[in-house]
Amino acid sequence: MPNPYDGNAVYPETLNLPSDGDPPTGSSVNPALEGLADRTTYIKERLHLVAVEQFTHEDPGDWATFTTESFVEEEDTEIVFDGGLTAGDFILIDGFLQGGLDFGPVPTVAPYLPAGIGELRLVYQVDEGSGFGSKTVVPGCYATGLNQEPPGPFDHVTFASCLVVPANAAAIRFVLEGRVDDDEFHLGLYSGATIRCTHFGREVT
Repeated sequence: MPNPYDGNAVYPETLNLPSDGDPPTGSSVNPALEGLADRTTYIKERLHLVAVEQFTHEDPGDWATFTTESFVEEEDTEIVFDGGLTAGDFILIDGFLQGGLDFGPVPTVAPYLPAGIGELRLVYQVDEGSGFGSKTVVPGCYATGLNQEPPGPFDHVTFASCLVVPANAAAIRFVLEGRVDDDEFHLGLYSGATIRCTHFGREVT
C-alpha cells in the first residue's frame, strides 16, 4: 500500500538519486521523491498573493485602435504596481484579446488586409525611484502577423508570462502597445480584451 507524504517545509540542498545497481525497492527511490516534495512545500509556503490588477476592454462602441507604423501605447491598458515590491517576487501575466482584432476602415468589408499588417506587444518599465525607465517587451507577450481573413473571423491573441521583480524596483508599469505596417488601416481591440497581472510575494529568509 502507498504511504501518503505531505512534504516538510525544508529545502534539501542535495537529492540522492538511485543508481542502476540499487535494489528496485521503495527505500531506493523514496529519499529523492521526499526531497522533491519537501522543496515543493518549502516554495509553496513562501509565496503569498500581494495584489491582482486587471484591464478589461468592455465597451464595444469605444475600441482602442492603433493606426501608426510605429508602436504607440493604449493608455487605458496601463497596469501599475507601485508598492510592496521585493526583489525576487513574481508577477504572473496572462491575457486574452477576446473576439480578436479588427482591421480596416470598414471591419468586415473587402479588401481584407494581408498577413503581417498588425502587431501587439505588452511592455513593462521599472521605476527605481527616479521615474520609469526604458521599455522592455514582456517575454511571451508579443504577437505579430495579425490580419483579418474572409469571411470575417478575427485573430485571437493569448499572452502568458512570468516576470521576476528586479532589485531596487519601487514600481513596475505594464502597458499594451500596437502598430500597423500600413497606416491606411487600423488595428482595433475588440470588446472583452483582458490583461491580468498577479503579484506574488516571497518570504525573504
